[in-house]
Amino acid sequence: MLCIYDGAAEVRFDDHVSALTSGSVIAIPLGVVHAFRFTPGTEGAVLTIADEVLTQTADLAHFGSLKRVPQLLRFSPAGQQFAQLRNHLNAIADEFGLASTGHGLMLLSLVRIVLTMLVRRLEETQLDVDASEVDSEILRGFRKLLERHYSTPWTVARYAAELNTSVSSLNRRCRRYVGLTAKSIIRNRVLLE
Repeated sequence: MLCIYDGAAEVRFDDHVSALTSGSVIAIPLGVVHAFRFTPGTEGAVLTIADEVLTQTADLAHFGSLKRVPQLLRFSPAGQQFAQLRNHLNAIADEFGLASTGHGLMLLSLVRIVLTMLVRRLEETQLDVDASEVDSEILRGFRKLLERHYSTPWTVARYAAELNTSVSSLNRRCRRYVGLTAKSIIRNRVLLE
C-alpha cells in the first residue's frame, strides 16, 4: 500500500497507468507487477502487509476486497479521514522503532485500523461510482438503510423490500459496483463495528 501525503506520483500495473496526488492511496495485491514514478519532493508512506496477516483470523475476512485487484482510493488531503489515516501510518512507523511489551499486538492493531479505514473508503466510493441513476439511487438507499439498521437482524430480503427491488436485483447491483453480495456488505458492516 502506498499513501501520498504531499506531491504526486504515477503508478503502473498491468496495462493501467494512474496519477496519484496528495490524499491518494493505492493498495496493490500480492503478485501484481507494478512500478512507481515520483515527482521530486513527494512524501508519503509505504505499508507492506504479509498475506498471512490478512487471512490469519476470521474477523479480517472483510479485507478481501483489498486482496483481489489494485484499489485506488482518494481522500481529501485536508480532510479528517486522511489526517487519521496519516496518523495511524505514522504510529506504525514509530512502533517499528520500539521494542516494548506488546509490540506485535500494537502493530497488528494499527494495521487493522488502517485496513478498516481503507475498506470503509472503498465502500463509500464504490457505492457511488459508475452506477446508472437507478442503480445509484438504490445503492445509496441501501447504504443509508444499512447505516440505520446494521445492528438489528435485517435480512437481505427486508432491505430489498424497503428499496422496492428484488433480492436478486439488489445482489446484482452490489456485485457489479462493490464486488460483494448484499449479505457480504451487511456482514462486513457489522464486523466494522
